[in-house]
Amino acid sequence: MWTTNNAENWFQSAGRKFGLGDFQGAVDDLTKVIELDPMDDEAYFKRGDAITRLEKYEEAIAESTKDISLAPDFASAYLFRGRCKYKLNNFIGAVEDYTKAILYKPDNEEAFYQRGLAKSILEDDQAAITDFNKAIELNPDSAKAYQLRATSKYEVKDLQGAIADFSKAIEMKPDNAMAYYDRGTIKVELRQLPEGIADFTKAIEIEPDYLDPYVNRGHAYMELDNFGGGIADFTKAIELKPDDAELHRYRGIANSLTGKYWQALVDLTNAVELKPDFAEAYYDRGVLKSKVKNPYGSIADYTKAIDLNLNHGGAYNNRGHAKSASGDFAGAIADFSRAIVLDPALPDPYNNRGLAYLMLGQKGEALADFKKAKELGFHVAQEVFDACEPEPVAGKISNQVEGEYL
Repeated sequence: MWTTNNAENWFQSAGRKFGLGDFQGAVDDLTKVIELDPMDDEAYFKRGDAITRLEKYEEAIAESTKDISLAPDFASAYLFRGRCKYKLNNFIGAVEDYTKAILYKPDNEEAFYQRGLAKSILEDDQAAITDFNKAIELNPDSAKAYQLRATSKYEVKDLQGAIADFSKAIEMKPDNAMAYYDRGTIKVELRQLPEGIADFTKAIEIEPDYLDPYVNRGHAYMELDNFGGGIADFTKAIELKPDDAELHRYRGIANSLTGKYWQALVDLTNAVELKPDFAEAYYDRGVLKSKVKNPYGSIADYTKAIDLNLNHGGAYNNRGHAKSASGDFAGAIADFSRAIVLDPALPDPYNNRGLAYLMLGQKGEALADFKKAKELGFHVAQEVFDACEPEPVAGKISNQVEGEYL
């Protein structure tokens, strides 16, 4: 007979409510159990579980702590409390509790898995791999352990090992879109572009609204000069996340590379409107405006990029180009000089500054820059060096003058 003073009745009622998703009802019933039997450690544990489903993690930790005080060797209580601490981003505390759970139950696969997860968040990936190894040893069919071990192997630069583990996770769970995506990302990093594209495509087949595979497949297509494929993927990504400025920039670059300058201008303008402090989008729009012979427009965009990032050497160099195109050679020299300060090993600004000096008739400075550019690996045409030579002085033969400057 069901009676209100029977703890077992309340416990069973709580179980039914928990199963129906009525977690607050389960908490209320388990509270009745604890009132009738304050030493019922299982009731504390179950109530803590229900409280966690309500995302009240601090309360759940208090429940688990009470449970542990009643049963100090209760491994499940440590495991449970560790999960709650993990949810509150207390990863060190979570590791401590998972370690206790393992101490009292050494064959606790879930504790090894959870500790490995927390260690990976703490960037202790080698230790995480050790825990995932143990979890897999205890449960060779754990797809999630293979998948997380793959992620940690990637972090320690074991790329082939990561691919093998992602493949194992996919074998166990063929509808695992994330595993396909992650494996594809590593294959692209290894320059296995067609194979990476195949994995991104599979991830999309499984989850058609999964954003990241479209983005990465788009980049892979671009590297294979399949600009149409890149544009299509970036377009789909924009449909899924229309307010992402970076996606508009990606498509803008792709449109520019295919000569679709108007579409590219629209995309890059959208990017800077969505993200007004987006230095790279201003820079890219400046490059586009240079392509369509709009030096003043490109100067304005490069200037904005520099305002947002004072160390943007590319913007200084390209603004120097645009200033040269508009006849401002002194301004161009100042920009090329700044680009050189930011990256002295880059040959292009030396060559470009040399040309600007040459236009101003400063042949000595030009020659020094051309020599430096050549020294750094830039191919400088012989006629440019010839243009730096001074006019022959009357009364001297030309080859003597040349000799003075060789």
